[in-house]
Amino acid sequence: MSSQPPAGESHEDLDFVVPTPPPVVGVRSSTISTAAAALAIAGLFTVAGAVLVAGTGGTDLMVALVGTLGVIQMVVAVLVFRQVQVGRPAGLVVAAVGFVFGLVRVIDGTGIAALDLAVYAFVIWALATNREAFGRG
Repeated sequence: MSSQPPAGESHEDLDFVVPTPPPVVGVRSSTISTAAAALAIAGLFTVAGAVLVAGTGGTDLMVALVGTLGVIQMVVAVLVFRQVQVGRPAGLVVAAVGFVFGLVRVIDGTGIAALDLAVYAFVIWALATNREAFGRG
């Protein structure tokens, strides 16, 4: 059997369309799972930081703000992991806020803050490049 078209015809004359499968929505990639895990772990560390600040005599306002940020990070991590449509923009906002706080900590001279920047930059990249995983939007 030859792959050549019949005499007088070319490959371009054939009305053959290659079907393309529809995009798969709802399948969680490892990138999305890792971003959700990073947000959850960051949230746990943030809550632990709030507990440490409370134990060292920090102001009630500071403890409340840091603790609230940690809880929000963990809630958003669940939304991202479950690929709820609002999870993507919420994750981008939470990661951007964390990135800004990380920049402030780097400027203050906290060496470990560079790790914060890397984690939040990864979350921003993962959510920005995987829009289709969250359905329409």
